[in-house]
Order: sequence, then structure tokens, then C-alpha cells
Amino acid sequence: MKYLQNLKNKHIPLMMSPFVSQLGLSVYLIGLNWLIVEATGTTKQLGIIQAVSGVAFIITDVFVGVLVDKYRAPLKTYEKRYNRLKIS
Repeated sequence: MKYLQNLKNKHIPLMMSPFVSQLGLSVYLIGLNWLIVEATGTTKQLGIIQAVSGVAFIITDVFVGVLVDKYRAPLKTYEKRYNRLKIS
């Protein structure tokens, strides 16, 4: 029970940060899509822009994955850092 109190008091902001980040990204994308439709008057441009951004995301995701695998620090380094930061 004591662990749950520590979790409730200390880690809620850390656990909520991805939710808040995704919420902000969603609001931004809705606003951007709305702006594109209002500025051009057609949804055709919106589809083209979304397709180009999707393809760009996939291409960069592949290259970044290769770079991360090539230049990442050894796993033991992360294990040492985790053990130092471990909360009991």
C-alpha cells in the first residue's frame, strides 16, 4: 500500500506527460488541417499534404532507426544508470 502512495504522489506527472503531449499534437493537427481546408477551399490539398508528410515520416523513421542501432550506447551503460536511479 505504501508503494501505491509513493506512486500516486511522485509519478503521476511523469505518467501523464505522454498523454498531454499526444493531446497537444492532436489539437495542433486538427488546427493545421482546418487551416489548410479554409485556405485552399478544397480537401484535395489536405490529402496531398497528409500523404507527403506520411511518406516523409516513414522514410525518416527507417533512417533514424538505422542510425540509432549503429550509434547507440552499450546496454550495460543503461543498466548502470537505471540501477542508480531506481526508487525503492
